[in-house]
Amino acid sequence: MSRAAVISAAEAERRGVADGEGTGPSNDAGGGDGRASDAGSASAATYPGTVMRKISRTRKPHVGVRGSAVVGFAIAADGSLSGVQILRFSGEDANDRAALDHLRRAAPFPAPPAPPARAERRFQVEYVSRG
Repeated sequence: MSRAAVISAAEAERRGVADGEGTGPSNDAGGGDGRASDAGSASAATYPGTVMRKISRTRKPHVGVRGSAVVGFAIAADGSLSGVQILRFSGEDANDRAALDHLRRAAPFPAPPAPPARAERRFQVEYVSRG
């Protein structure tokens, strides 16, 4: 995993970042299909916020247990998930399964910007269930 900070999807949406560097909210001025353009480093800088927004807008399943799990995932060049795993288990199997399911349902994501932009494609998010 990269040095991406672990924050909740809601916090990431508010801050517009996934790596904890405070790049601020993104301004999506783009096309109708939601795909990231290859406009260069500006697209690479806003891509993590775009990913986190998509996650936060995906409905969380109700699991009936409280807990917090950290999920790591990677995004392929076409925007699909290329890997997803629990990095820190919550202690509740139902919560851990819901965290993985939540990420899988959020996919596919917009395709990352093409090189030379080099957008971050590996992320960590904290999935919190309030019961």
